[in-house]
Amino acid sequence: METAIFIAALLTLFLGKPRLRYSVPTDGSYMSHDRTMMINGIFLVLIVLKHTCGIGQIVGYVPEGIDLVLKECLIMPLRQFIIATFFFYSGYGIMCSIRKRGDAYIHDLLCVRFLRLYLNLAVAMLVVYAIPPGIFQHPLGVAKDYLLNVLGLTPNYAFIIVTLALYLLTWVSFRVCGTQRPWLAIGTFFCLTMAFCLALLPYKPQFWVDMLPCFVAGTAYCMLQQRIDRMLSGSRMPVSLIGAAAIGVAMAGITHIPACNYYISQWLHIDPDAHRSLHFLLLTQAFAIPFAVGVTWFFAGITWQRVPAFLKWFGGPAVFSVYCWHFTPIIQFCRMGLNSSHPSLYVLAVFLCAILLGWLGIRFFKAVDHVFWPKAR
Repeated sequence: METAIFIAALLTLFLGKPRLRYSVPTDGSYMSHDRTMMINGIFLVLIVLKHTCGIGQIVGYVPEGIDLVLKECLIMPLRQFIIATFFFYSGYGIMCSIRKRGDAYIHDLLCVRFLRLYLNLAVAMLVVYAIPPGIFQHPLGVAKDYLLNVLGLTPNYAFIIVTLALYLLTWVSFRVCGTQRPWLAIGTFFCLTMAFCLALLPYKPQFWVDMLPCFVAGTAYCMLQQRIDRMLSGSRMPVSLIGAAAIGVAMAGITHIPACNYYISQWLHIDPDAHRSLHFLLLTQAFAIPFAVGVTWFFAGITWQRVPAFLKWFGGPAVFSVYCWHFTPIIQFCRMGLNSSHPSLYVLAVFLCAILLGWLGIRFFKAVDHVFWPKAR
């Protein structure tokens, strides 16, 4: 069923009547909001399918047959690369907004975007804890768990917590360096991001921080896009082929990180087991950026008469609600035993619930924003 859902999602790409093109478009439209949301939609489908196999202490189901092939050949090799484009495109979009609006956007980044996302996360958690059996647990225990989640002390919402941290680091960098010196601000942002990663590594699993440099890379890509587009246009190779090659290099790298660590350690004459987690983190981060760029270039070589509506919606307006709430049906269906008695129905039910929760969440959080941010831009 996982494979069927993923194939169905990919088939929606053909509804937009795709055509191959040799080079990138001169207007930079391959980085439009619609296109990046569509790409994120593909990866969000994979994220939901990945989590159906289990999250935390909850064991979902063990895929068999072609579903096992999908898991072993695509979902598992991707590892944390599955969220690389989310950070890359977020950094790109923020940098484009900074270039367009300057200091006004930096103010809104903290006073509107950061606070709004944090508030929505807090409200989303309240909804989760209002679902049984949460409401039947001891109030103090529920309050403690809720507070730990809101403060980012649990891994449940790590993706959003570190995104909030990146917003703060972006704000600090551009407030200190100014929007008129973007490269100095980006350099400062990179240093602060790496310092944040290194500070968090001893206390959190690597998946908290291994994709964060993709956000910084997105800001740099926005600044360099015209030069990059000219370079790609002057290449004799199709841009999709260049993108596929970058993806291949990144995937080969992430697969052979232990070997890369060994050879680099030999080259630097250091013990390969010394600071092993740090070396693995830096290598993962180094391969994540070409992966995100490669995915971007691969899809830049395809033009759609109309961007597929479902993937654009799923990876755009619905992404926050789906990410925050798709764990709930997984946990509830597992408690009901549906994952073991009817695994195919379990996977389908989880995915359909994710779509429904995305639809409901858009309307719910619009109402929340209307109450707390009636005049937000």
